[in-house]
Amino acid sequence: MEIDNRSLYGWWGLNSIVVNGRVQRSNEKNDIKTYDRLTLIIKCDHQQIELEHHRTKRLLQLSIDITICPFPWKIVVELPTYGDCVYIIQ
Repeated sequence: MEIDNRSLYGWWGLNSIVVNGRVQRSNEKNDIKTYDRLTLIIKCDHQQIELEHHRTKRLLQLSIDITICPFPWKIVVELPTYGDCVYIIQ
């Protein structure tokens, strides 16, 4: 099975973003620790996703190019540590 990576958008930690399937690293500190609370906000009308890291009060935003990544969007979450979990609240 072949996957079209150009449709991947998001974050790997707080120091790497993924746009069109390409990772762009920054010099920012990752800063995600066990039991941190993160909120993923999907703004379809604005073609944008946001990641809020509550402990550090950081809000990361990414615009989605819907000509490359059209609706419906697929959500992928990487959980690097055994026992990590995701809660869908709303």
